[in-house]
Amino acid sequence: MDTRGRQRDLDMLRVLLHEHRDRYRTQLRLLNQPRQGGAGSTEQPALAELTWRRLDDVEHALHALDRGRYGRCTGCGADIRIDQLIRQPADSRCPGCSRREPEPGLRSRVYTAGDRPRRERTAAPETRRPDAGGR
Repeated sequence: MDTRGRQRDLDMLRVLLHEHRDRYRTQLRLLNQPRQGGAGSTEQPALAELTWRRLDDVEHALHALDRGRYGRCTGCGADIRIDQLIRQPADSRCPGCSRREPEPGLRSRVYTAGDRPRRERTAAPETRRPDAGGR
């Protein structure tokens, strides 16, 4: 993609990020939840804590956009695909770097019951020989 086309897409993503920021601020106002404690506060209701974290991510993305670094992978420096940024506007790493290792300095995620990822179980290799008499 040409530079002007990418810049136009990033400008559109700026609007999207501002919309996300406004929505998260409104949600926090409706929840009437000021920020309590630090990044790992367990006193905060789950929805408010998740909303605060998403607002932080959007603010970070807007700051990177202002500095001209938005849309570039913090791992390898490559451009992050626009379609990925549309799906996840606060992403700061390309899919390849995200798979290789987590972003340094990220806080550990606190999951609520509804969004906890499930670990897939893999079948253990068969250790018994078929002729071992079933034991």
